[in-house]
Amino acid sequence: WNPKDLKVGDHVGLLVTPQGEGKVFVNGKEVAKVKGMPTGLPLYPVVDLLGNTVAVSFLEGAKPPTGYGLKQGAPFSEPPLPVPIPIPLPNPGRPAGAGLTGFKSGIQSSVVSISADGLTAEHRNPGGALLQGVVFGNGQVAIFPEGAYFEVEVRKVHSAEADGLTLGITTVMPQSAPSQPYETAEDVGNC
Repeated sequence: WNPKDLKVGDHVGLLVTPQGEGKVFVNGKEVAKVKGMPTGLPLYPVVDLLGNTVAVSFLEGAKPPTGYGLKQGAPFSEPPLPVPIPIPLPNPGRPAGAGLTGFKSGIQSSVVSISADGLTAEHRNPGGALLQGVVFGNGQVAIFPEGAYFEVEVRKVHSAEADGLTLGITTVMPQSAPSQPYETAEDVGNC
C-alpha cells in the first residue's frame, strides 16, 4: 500500500490498540501497521496533508472496523460498543473523545486552511514547494474496545505527487500556535 494511491472518497483511519499497535485502514481494510504507539494516555489526532492529498474531511462518529485490536481467540459475540469508553485523563469527568468534532483552527501549518465548521482541512498550495501541511484534531481521539480511533475522508487529490497522507497521534495537544508553525508531522512533539 502507498498513500500516493489514495483517491477522492477514500476513508482513511488510524486505530491505536490497547497493546500499542497502530493500524491504518483504507475503506475498512487494514493496509499498514506499526508497533510502539503510546497507550494509557490521552491521544490527539495529527494529519499531515502530504504529497497527493490536498484536502480531507474529519468523519465525526467514525468507529473502528469490527474486531480489530481484540486478542486472538477471544470470544467476539457482540459488536463493539457504539459509544466511547473513558480512560484515565488529566481532566477527570471528561470522557475520552469528548469534544473531538473536527480540526482545530489556529495551530495548523501555514499552508493549510480549515473550513469554518472545522470539518475540512485543505492545502492552499498543492503541487507547490511545500508538499506537506499539518493539522490537529480539536479534541481527544475516541476510545473503543478495539482502541483509540479516528478517520478522515479524502476530498481532493493532486495525482502528480509521489507521496500521500500521513495520520498520527500526539499525547500533548498544542494549545496555541508556536512561533514557527508546524509544517510536517516530524515538527510535532510527542507524535
